[in-house]
Amino acid sequence: MWNEGRREGDVPEKANRILNGILGVLFLIFLRVWHLAVFQHEEKIEEARRPQERTVIERAPRATITDRFGVPLAINKVQYNAAVRYGPIREMPRWIWKKNKSGKREKFFYRKEYIQRLAQVLGEELQLDARDVEDQIHGKAAILGNVPCVLKENITEQEYFRLQMLGMSWPGVQAEVAPKRCYPKGAVAGEILGYIGPISREEYDAITQELEELRSCITIWEEGEEPPFPVGCPTMERVEARVKELEKKAYSYQDWVGKMGVEATFDEQLRGSSGKKRYLTDTRGNFLQQMPGSVEATPGNRIVLSISSELQAYAEQLLIEYDGRPPSQRAGAVALRKLLPENQPWIKGGAAIVMNPQNGEIYAMASSPRFNPNDFIRVGQGEERDELNQRVHRWMETEGHISQLWDQKVPFKRERFSLTRGEYYDEEVELTWETYLQFILPPNSPVREVLEANGSVGDALFVQRSFEKLCSLFASDELKLTSSHVLDFLLVDEETIPVGVTTTLPQKAFLEERFAEVEGEVATFQEVLAPYFTPLKRNYEKLLLVDLYRVVVDERRFSPTLTQLIGHLSLNEYREAMTAFVGVEEAICKIVRDLFHEHDFRLWREEFFADFLANKRKEEKKALVKYPKPYLYYLEKEERRQFELFWEENKWGFLTMFLQGEEEGVEDPYQQTLAAWSEELDSGAHKALAFSKAYLRLQERMQEIPPLAYFSILQSFRSYSELDRPLLGRYGILKGNEEKHLAAGFYPKYGFGYARSYAFRQATTIGSIFKLIPSYEALVQLFDKGKDLNPFVIIDDKHRTQKGWNVGYQIEGQPIPMYYHGGRIPRSEHSGVGKIDLVRAIETSSNPYFALLSGEILDDPEDLCRAAALFGYGEKSGIDLPGEYKGYIPQDVSYNRSGLYAMSMGQHSLLGTPLQTATMMAAMTNGGAILKPQILKEQLPPQGVQTTTAEPRWQVYLPTQVQQILIEGLKQVVRGEKGTARSLRQLYPSIAETLIGKTSTSEIMERFSLDGAHPYVKTKPIWFGGISYTSTELQTPELVILIYLRQGEFGRDATPFACKLLEKARSLHLPSK
Repeated sequence: MWNEGRREGDVPEKANRILNGILGVLFLIFLRVWHLAVFQHEEKIEEARRPQERTVIERAPRATITDRFGVPLAINKVQYNAAVRYGPIREMPRWIWKKNKSGKREKFFYRKEYIQRLAQVLGEELQLDARDVEDQIHGKAAILGNVPCVLKENITEQEYFRLQMLGMSWPGVQAEVAPKRCYPKGAVAGEILGYIGPISREEYDAITQELEELRSCITIWEEGEEPPFPVGCPTMERVEARVKELEKKAYSYQDWVGKMGVEATFDEQLRGSSGKKRYLTDTRGNFLQQMPGSVEATPGNRIVLSISSELQAYAEQLLIEYDGRPPSQRAGAVALRKLLPENQPWIKGGAAIVMNPQNGEIYAMASSPRFNPNDFIRVGQGEERDELNQRVHRWMETEGHISQLWDQKVPFKRERFSLTRGEYYDEEVELTWETYLQFILPPNSPVREVLEANGSVGDALFVQRSFEKLCSLFASDELKLTSSHVLDFLLVDEETIPVGVTTTLPQKAFLEERFAEVEGEVATFQEVLAPYFTPLKRNYEKLLLVDLYRVVVDERRFSPTLTQLIGHLSLNEYREAMTAFVGVEEAICKIVRDLFHEHDFRLWREEFFADFLANKRKEEKKALVKYPKPYLYYLEKEERRQFELFWEENKWGFLTMFLQGEEEGVEDPYQQTLAAWSEELDSGAHKALAFSKAYLRLQERMQEIPPLAYFSILQSFRSYSELDRPLLGRYGILKGNEEKHLAAGFYPKYGFGYARSYAFRQATTIGSIFKLIPSYEALVQLFDKGKDLNPFVIIDDKHRTQKGWNVGYQIEGQPIPMYYHGGRIPRSEHSGVGKIDLVRAIETSSNPYFALLSGEILDDPEDLCRAAALFGYGEKSGIDLPGEYKGYIPQDVSYNRSGLYAMSMGQHSLLGTPLQTATMMAAMTNGGAILKPQILKEQLPPQGVQTTTAEPRWQVYLPTQVQQILIEGLKQVVRGEKGTARSLRQLYPSIAETLIGKTSTSEIMERFSLDGAHPYVKTKPIWFGGISYTSTELQTPELVILIYLRQGEFGRDATPFACKLLEKARSLHLPSK
């Protein structure tokens, strides 16, 4: 009983304890809630919202670029894009319960079915494959979330509004308006403006690395230590400002940045500062509302250039007109053309600069050839995109462009200007075999004569096989013997010129020993090759002949039967069929790829892709991949792999069935489609398609071929990419030593320079315009010594004697020999120049005078180099454009007397750019100020104006007396009795009164052909550097006009271009008051 009572008494006590514990816990909870609500309310609200906050970067519109008169040169146009935003689609339920036909509930994947229907609708609206649209939604749009995934760019305005209406009933559909960079003037000033493109990995990493270095610098500073300041940021204030500046730009992998020209130099100013908008999102990432703290995007600074677009366009027109002029009939030009292939030079090129000598402003800086920056803006799809890519390859002069030219997929073009129509057009030529030879060999080339006389496929096969067998007789596993070694050993006589390859003693001993063993066989091969090799006196030419045969015809692909069938074809006919086949093959490959996507790959996808993707996910998991790749990545990669295998296995069958047609009753979709294409092309349809012409040309060439030989002849054809055999000879004009490099021999080794302006990105020999530099240095040295500023007087009269050439006479009558004081003095262009002092020497451009001036008057030969550097040669001018070339000043004139004499007239290894020369001319007339060429006039931020001021980079010591003599010499060039530009007085009498200048004819050795007799020819770039004044008193300099023309004859031929530019500039009231 006692125990029972005790147990009864314990119950209330235990209950009280439990209740007290519960009350204590509730009190603690209440206390904690009160603390959170009162003291930590704001902090916890912020913490709760942080995971639901999302910051969206708002890109600032790229600012425009205009010329000095406000004419737009780079603007943004509206582009309509069709896109899908996955956010609204994600709000839909993934699956729902739905009754089937029998009334039973089953799981229905609502979102997946909606995407399928949406893809079908968008595919019909945008003319896209519905399955591809569905893949884009699942593989890309789902990852981007609320960021639009673009399905098709540059849609029409009608499509845009239809999609807007469609978006009202189909969630996720978005028709967006995006900016598209546009250059209204087309190719005008293209090399100045540059272009924009997607940011590269290297550019993005460079910006990221700069940010890391700047932030590290700030961290070290905050810890109390002295940080290593980055280049360009000497203070902590500048470091912090740079960090904020880069953070505002908010560079990402999707950004487009300037790649060249002004677009690249002022990319940060043009981009502006990105804005940030903060949104509150739900757990699925959908935007609920915009939160405070957003920052609006700040537009970039409008860039105003110093150039006049009208003057720039006119300068470019003059250069292109010069390129299209008919060949000169002067004796020197006619003699030079006999040494050149008929089609060389295909493009001459040149530059023209108009500058203000007072402040360095550039009013025009033209170069030819040029490119159109609009082609770098990717728009459209399919054939439109392919055409843009072709033009980009042309401007960048890639191997892909050369490949297309060789395969005759595109014609060889050059820009021309029609004076009658007043418009530009492209002159085109197809690169046939005959045309190719006209690019690489002169008309009188013995190799070309042999090819014309023995120009059949049979000849090519016979020579290849015979020569290969001949060389194989001297094959060695131990010694490296080339075809050059064999030819130089076998063909050695007084009339034959060897290749000149070095033969070691072991090689020579082996050749002699082997020759003794196979002398009879060697004689046989020499006899059969004699009709081809006898006209060729150089072993170099024999190797070239064999290589040219090999580049067209690959004897490994010819059976005896095929040789008999088509051996009679000319090389031109065979190559025409081959290039036509290459074009047809590319087109058929695209057709078959679409069919493969629709049939074979679709079946594989439905049956095997699920397992394939599961295996890829397992591989990712095993490799601890943090972010799995979208399934679309694996799908596209696998399709490419499978198609490559499929095409390699079946391409010959497809090509044969396309060319031969289809037998009735065949149900194979590939053969049906290809036969339908063949029938339509035969009936004259699809003439607008690029490969229609190639197909008809191929069919015409294949008419005489028996159907059973189709497969064999098609397999004998090779495209540019398949020309992979090493060449037998060595040819310095080529980029490499494979067959494809010989095929590319028609194209200049370093290109035409579409995207490398001749004005400042390429240097060349300067010529006589450089004579102002030794004139200046000699006059300054005489002036400082207090001597007469007329250094000396000579009689310039070149003449030949029994002892050799004399370049003239001393004033006392002693002859001046060509070889003088250890060097060779260049002769003047004409004899009988007469008695000359310094001013007359500038007027007549006397070569001996300036050679003697540099060798006899200057204190040290190095003074000439220092004077050249003083006027800006040998270093960049500082213009705000990337890629400027600094040129080169010789380093050997102190001990190379001939080099000193040549440099005095702008030759030797001296290299300079037209822009450097224009800056030098400006310094001669503005009192010695070496100005930075100004391409930027002002920046226009959203608020205010930032004007660019001209400051001299340095000041050249130029006494007034020295300047007056130099100006007098330049005046006599135009007004003097024997001035090299005196013809201006008749051609442009009014302008000649206010224009002075210096003509220049430099000489360089260039290689245009593969000819063995004349591999190098002397060409003459011509210059004219003019200075115009506001009046005939020549007191106030107005403009500096620099003309540089490649492949000219005489410097005076460039003077009319300067006069025309001066007239145009004055009509535009330049320089502006």
